Amino acid sequence: MKKIFNVSCMLLFSALSAYSQGVNISLICSYYEEWDAYAIVLDDTTAYVAAGFHGLKVIDVSNPVMPLLIGECDTPGDACDLTVSGGFAYIADWDMGLRIVDVSDPVNPFETGFFNTGGYAGGVGVSGEYACIADREEGLRVIDVSDPYNPFETGYYDTPGLATDTEVSGDYAFVSDYYTSMRVIDISDPTAPYEAGLYDTPGEAENITIDGDYACISAFSPGYYFADVSDPANPAPAGPYYDGGVAWDMKMSGDLGIACRGPQGISTVDVVFPANRLDEFNTDGWTYGAAIAEDLVYVADGPEAILVFDISDPENLTYINHLDTPGMLIDAEISGNYLYLADNEEGLRIIDISNPSSPREVSYLYVTGDVTGWLVGQVSSLKLQGDYAYIAAGDSGLSVVDISNPHLPVETGFLYTPSRAKGIDVSGNYAYIAAGYPGLVVADVSSPANPAVAGQLNLPGFSEDIVVDDKYAYLATGDAGLRVVDISDPVNPTTGGNFDTPGYAEGIAVSGGYAFIADGGEGLRIINIIDPANPFEIASFDTPGWVNNVTVEDNHAFVTDSTEGLYVLYTANPANPVEIGSYNTPGRAMSVAVSGELAYVTDYYNLLVLDCSEALPVENPGIAHPSDFPLHPNYPNPFNAATTIPFTLNLDGKVKIDIFDITGRSVGVQYIEPLQVGTHEFVWDAEGMVSGVYLVRLIVDGRVPTAESRHHAQTRKLVLVK
Repeated sequence: MKKIFNVSCMLLFSALSAYSQGVNISLICSYYEEWDAYAIVLDDTTAYVAAGFHGLKVIDVSNPVMPLLIGECDTPGDACDLTVSGGFAYIADWDMGLRIVDVSDPVNPFETGFFNTGGYAGGVGVSGEYACIADREEGLRVIDVSDPYNPFETGYYDTPGLATDTEVSGDYAFVSDYYTSMRVIDISDPTAPYEAGLYDTPGEAENITIDGDYACISAFSPGYYFADVSDPANPAPAGPYYDGGVAWDMKMSGDLGIACRGPQGISTVDVVFPANRLDEFNTDGWTYGAAIAEDLVYVADGPEAILVFDISDPENLTYINHLDTPGMLIDAEISGNYLYLADNEEGLRIIDISNPSSPREVSYLYVTGDVTGWLVGQVSSLKLQGDYAYIAAGDSGLSVVDISNPHLPVETGFLYTPSRAKGIDVSGNYAYIAAGYPGLVVADVSSPANPAVAGQLNLPGFSEDIVVDDKYAYLATGDAGLRVVDISDPVNPTTGGNFDTPGYAEGIAVSGGYAFIADGGEGLRIINIIDPANPFEIASFDTPGWVNNVTVEDNHAFVTDSTEGLYVLYTANPANPVEIGSYNTPGRAMSVAVSGELAYVTDYYNLLVLDCSEALPVENPGIAHPSDFPLHPNYPNPFNAATTIPFTLNLDGKVKIDIFDITGRSVGVQYIEPLQVGTHEFVWDAEGMVSGVYLVRLIVDGRVPTAESRHHAQTRKLVLVK
């Protein structure tokens, strides 16, 4: 079927290398970009979709409630129509002619051959060893496809109009010829096709469908015309036409017709009395085509992808579900071989990342947040604990999802919060929610099916994100910066310390006594929180755009800038963060989840898998890493006058031990000449020091330092009590 309207799209699994640039970071693959659906055919439990500039999409519809994209094959043109026969998909690819794709393995389709028709291939039909192409100005082309690797033209018929679509039945090709209605072409001799019949209709014949002895011509604005083609040489009227407003395509099954009405959605039609509209459903896209499978119809709805309806009662169309490209991907968490995505518009998406170069969505769940079953809020954040995903679902509050089977997530409970749930963290039996203007909401999730409000604390600013660390919750509160809350009693949280960052605190991560704040236009701020009552800034890192999120893993901060992409910082010394890698993403980087040397970046409508191995330290016996120099807990701790600090060297090296107070002021430095591999101890005599919290930092200058930093450091907290 010919697609008139071209919609701007992005590529799926595209390299994007021409657009994006990385320093020590490279793109493995991208997943999830937008694509449109223009034609669809079914083969048992598999649907094949002509997806315009995105070629062929293959969808598993064995479970109509959850159709899943399982395969794809890009084509060089604009895939408008297709048919599937004998393990091959034949695609009308507009200016790139006919493309033939092997779909014997639907998960891994690949192109075998092609034929450039010379015109604009808008429709395709196949019978036996021949494919017929509606090639607009070039008429009907007949292609020998007996060898799918080497198709060639055997004949053609130059129709007087514009051949926009075709269907093949027996020895005849039925062609919608735009200005000149339906042409019936005899192809019994593929080398010499000729016109055998004509059926004239008003309007512009755009698409055509054959079902048994009947043809339906979709004539755009006048409507649908039905013809008896039992005698192909003499097609005859078969009843009144159905005035559908915009008549784009019609699919028939027995006496039931599914009218695809472009921007007006779909209608069910009694083919015997086609003037009778049984029911209709207004979709959000443009309905180009449909495929019927018993009591179900799958609708190609343009930018809205695939919609599924129950048509067991044609007078009561029932929407079941849809397969769509994602909404705004906001947050990500990894557990095992699965990546869990917070989709702002669509809910929860679960991706199998066992093969990072080929991620595959295995399930999704429209988070409802209430008993009506409609998506109410906008998903902002998620946190995993055990068999559950805890989701901050915007205006809907908290949603609890059972993910014990990642292929079948189930929403088990929800809790309405007094304001928009923006960020979330989970510790023990409690979920801590950054809830906009009220501030902090604490939910008891000991019963996941029945979460309940346990405590609440009003805070200044707008609470965007939250991290729980031991007895404290750290919140990014927009214009109010960092707020610390004592949650030792979750039912009665109390205000702790605070630090007003210069920007807009939107995201937060906590690691080793430091809070890393994504501070909007003021970049990344690093705050010392060793004394939660008195946090203070020790360093910052500026980016050109807007920093909205940060993740810290193993002395590395992964920072997302909504306009500039991903930055990776080495933060073994939090007072001196060092940029070691970056990647300019094509979209709007929103968050990042890290697994080993891979970073999964939610780039708004897209997911990027990035290889950070060149930026991160590589395990090598000749290179010193922090893990090579474990700094063990000191004893006693707390202590009165002196404490012993043990440490282990896995490589020979010169050691520096630095002790400083919570203001960052050095109070003692000890240099130790090169030590050999083994465990060593250092005794710090705190005579003359006042009671309080101190830090000890171990720095080892290895034999073969990394390119990112000559030093590797580890820090521990010392508590002096006199």
